[in-house]
Amino acid sequence: MRGRTGLVLLLGVVLAGGAPHLDADPMAGTAVVRGDAGASQQVSLAEAGRATTRSTPTSRRKARRTRQILRLEAAVRATNPAIASRDRAARNLATWLRCVSSVGIDEAGEPARGSGFALDARDGTGESNRRALTVHRGAGRPMWTLLTFRRTGSCRSAPTRTGGTADAARRVTSPPSAKVRTLTTRQATRRVAALRRAVDRLEQRVRRDETAFDRWDEWESCLEWLPTTQRGDAAQDMGFRYETPTQRGHLPAIGIDHSSWDDPDYQLLAFKGAALPFTRGAAGCDRDPGESADRVAVAGSTAAAKKKGSRLDRRIANLKEDLQDVREDVADLQSPIEDFQQFDECMYTVGVSETGVGRGTSGYVFTGTDGRRWLRSALSFDLDGFDLPQHDVLAFPGEEPPQIECNEDAGGVDTDE
Repeated sequence: MRGRTGLVLLLGVVLAGGAPHLDADPMAGTAVVRGDAGASQQVSLAEAGRATTRSTPTSRRKARRTRQILRLEAAVRATNPAIASRDRAARNLATWLRCVSSVGIDEAGEPARGSGFALDARDGTGESNRRALTVHRGAGRPMWTLLTFRRTGSCRSAPTRTGGTADAARRVTSPPSAKVRTLTTRQATRRVAALRRAVDRLEQRVRRDETAFDRWDEWESCLEWLPTTQRGDAAQDMGFRYETPTQRGHLPAIGIDHSSWDDPDYQLLAFKGAALPFTRGAAGCDRDPGESADRVAVAGSTAAAKKKGSRLDRRIANLKEDLQDVREDVADLQSPIEDFQQFDECMYTVGVSETGVGRGTSGYVFTGTDGRRWLRSALSFDLDGFDLPQHDVLAFPGEEPPQIECNEDAGGVDTDE
């Protein structure tokens, strides 16, 4: 009779306080059963064992909630390294962009109107006026903006480890199947609050990384591949006529390669006219206005909010959906990171220097449209000698379109290459 009375009392504790928890005293052979609401009852250990092994809807719900929280915590831990690699890639990109400078240039000369630099190709045809590239000076926008790379210690364009900054987020493994202690409502609430803070921090980091690579996409979309070829050879006294107060001769100079039957010497990277990145109303950039507008940050999920369950269960459902969104955004960052990595591997620099003084006593002979002649400066490739070139201009392999991977031996971590 006493055992039945104890079980009845214990059942009252369970109904009043939710899932039972034991404080056992083996020496006395008794246990105090406590509910979440504070109700308690002292019973024998045998009675406590029989009562607490009975599954109730409340205990099953708490066990299910505990498993959900553990899976969310494991997912957050697994997502952290993936976002950390994206953070490093974004920092590398920001450093790389800071190392890029520019120099404005113009294509001087109008041969159809008798204007240009005097070129003697030594082919028996005599001198003719041709176009050549000059450094832009004065008001107005330059025709082209060449991109140059600084030589400071942090500005290095070294090939990054293939796949090192773009590994896909690893699959989240389920928590171990070993029996774990069911969380009380208070414990679960604290753990969910900590998870919300962790997921919010992950979202902030992903947004920063997305912003960084949106800037890269804008920068790259404004790029033009400028085909250039140098005419002339100083060793053979062939090229554009060059004069100083003491001597006359011929020097090479760079021009835009307008021919369709021969490959240019170099494909220089440049912005054309007003097509500049990070400039309001930039014209000519091949941007997709919807690229950065496909993700809208919302607080929680409307669908999850409509789910049935307690407020705590709805918070867990919102967390699950928010974390899934974060992981999808992390995976989406892989493509722009690989694009930048490939660009950095394929890009190289070409030495370019300005020779002569604009309207000075030394320079290339230039004829205006009105027939007047004067000396002015022009650009030429500076690839040998002991002195550094004035500009290290960015160039891209000219034998392939930029959309074809120039480093064909590069393979990802998930490939057999």
